[in-house]
Amino acid sequence: VRAFLPTLIAQDEAYVLLTASVNGFWTWPEHACYSTAKYAVRGLADSLLVETYVKAPHVHVASIMPGGVRTGIVTNSLYKGDTNSTNTHFSGIADLDSDEAADWILDGVAKNRTRILVGYDAVMLDILSRFGGPH
Repeated sequence: VRAFLPTLIAQDEAYVLLTASVNGFWTWPEHACYSTAKYAVRGLADSLLVETYVKAPHVHVASIMPGGVRTGIVTNSLYKGDTNSTNTHFSGIADLDSDEAADWILDGVAKNRTRILVGYDAVMLDILSRFGGPH
């Protein structure tokens, strides 16, 4: 942040987009480490949002919160289980391909959203999280 923020502040207008996940507001069994990292990204985005709002309102900050996007995340992970069946399951529930996800993100940027939900599953989990989270 210290490395790039001064450069962005010097611009007429700038954007900082931080990719978290729906796991930044919702978690699942056996996802503690992943969810913790995504909550941290969300916290960084929220902190930068407040800081730039006060000191540099022309620098826009947003958290990107994708739901299921077919990207090969399971195949490319360090997951030790049956990646074929897990990838098949994930691909079956992932609503979007990467081009569709990009459209959601660009729409959120165009509307100057600070929290860009990507996919209808992300919208649903965001609503559910506001009613008490996954307990």
